Amino acid sequence: VGRLVAVENGAASHDDPTRAADIPSVAHATLFSASYQVVCASLFAVGAALSPTLAQTLLRAAFSLMPYIGPFPADFDLAVHAPRPLPQVEWWMGYPYYHLWVTHRPAGLPPPRFPAVPTLFLYGARKRTMFHSAAFEERLEGTAGCRVARYEDCSHWLMHEEPERFTEDVRAFLRGDKS
Repeated sequence: VGRLVAVENGAASHDDPTRAADIPSVAHATLFSASYQVVCASLFAVGAALSPTLAQTLLRAAFSLMPYIGPFPADFDLAVHAPRPLPQVEWWMGYPYYHLWVTHRPAGLPPPRFPAVPTLFLYGARKRTMFHSAAFEERLEGTAGCRVARYEDCSHWLMHEEPERFTEDVRAFLRGDKS
């Protein structure tokens, strides 16, 4: 591997920064986030091991409950505020959560190493939860050949919210352009 492109997504603010203030409690949001991840991981396991059709059916049922159990404001409408329309959500999209919850590193192993190759890290700044630390971002920016692309007006799916910029940033980085 000569270059690495890493994209952080998760915890969408649904392009409305006031929604973050509507979360009833950090505990509720954290519980919902963990529950969401476990459900997605489980759906991936069902689809991969048993039946993709069953996993897709369960996904539709589970996602239809999100507005009632999630830390969302009263006017939250899944069809309007979700980062991706439900018909486009597939059971296999739970793979990252499966990896996180099922195949995570056992206790006692050292943490993952910092990337040893030039790395482009892209993320949307309008999210409720960041999955990286400021220290990681600073270290990456201070490493030769590495770059951080912060998308100020994007949240969960920056590659869908600013597809032209995203594509150009990735292409430029892979070409080795300086920026």
